[in-house]
Amino acid sequence: MKALILMAAFLLSFTSLALCDDAISPERLAMSVSGGYSHMIGHADPSFFPHDAFYIDMQVLLRVPNVEVPIVSAPLWLGIGSSISSYTTSEDVSGFIGGQFVDASLDSSFTLVSVEARAAIPIRFGPRHGFFVTPSIGAGLLIDNYSFNTLTFPGENDARAGGPDTRRQGDHAGLAFCLRPTIAVGYSWEHWQLGGEASYVAAWGDFGEFGGNVQELHAGLFVRFVY
Repeated sequence: MKALILMAAFLLSFTSLALCDDAISPERLAMSVSGGYSHMIGHADPSFFPHDAFYIDMQVLLRVPNVEVPIVSAPLWLGIGSSISSYTTSEDVSGFIGGQFVDASLDSSFTLVSVEARAAIPIRFGPRHGFFVTPSIGAGLLIDNYSFNTLTFPGENDARAGGPDTRRQGDHAGLAFCLRPTIAVGYSWEHWQLGGEASYVAAWGDFGEFGGNVQELHAGLFVRFVY
């Protein structure tokens, strides 16, 4: 009888220790890098900016201790992230335009860089290792910058003479507020997570000839280290 009592006490102590260890030593830090396809949703095009590009995103999140999100019973993670997407193109113009021979290269670029506060809720299916889905939201500062070239012919600029040339016709740098809902689906093992993500970006602010708002869609892959 004493042996059974001692064994039960040992098992109870071991189970309590394991549960306590899991409770006080959860994953606390998550660092991720992602990248993929970026698409700008219809905008007022001042020159010939493309609508498709690549993006890179970096993120660092910390788990909020002793906080669980109701309904899904999942932990809350808070942190900071930054994303950059750059829409660039070059068009070679050659031939007779306006009665003059033109041979020029017209370049344009439109770059968006964001710095955001982010919140995420990783929802696991079963054990800590396996498939998961993570809805998240980001909000913060968006820095926009664009430039483009247009053709200049004699007569359009009294200071110029001779044949057609190129000049930088538009340059702009502005600030905006952005909102970024994201959904990520992946697989977790040990300290690593790998998967895919999709996000929608809406921004309001100073975009020069683009007007007062810009929208993007991102779709790509991510790798994350969790400790």
